[in-house]
Amino acid sequence: MSGKIETLGVFGSGTMGTGFAINAIVNGLTVRLFDTSCESIERANDVTALVRAERAQRSFVQTLTKTLRNSTRAWRFSIVIGI
Repeated sequence: MSGKIETLGVFGSGTMGTGFAINAIVNGLTVRLFDTSCESIERANDVTALVRAERAQRSFVQTLTKTLRNSTRAWRFSIVIGI
């Protein structure tokens, strides 16, 4: 047992519970939501799915930008040294 927290259980999927879930997801944890209202859980799942999609898109754009910057630098370097 490593002592590292990997999963967070959130009891109540209202405004605060959804906020806790989003914070945990952003920090790489798996989240389990519990509530007596199925509608609240569905709403929280919709919100957290949007957060995941936004983070995935942002990560893709950042990776692509970094790759393009690096390849542009390599291309410029090759011109300068005449390769």
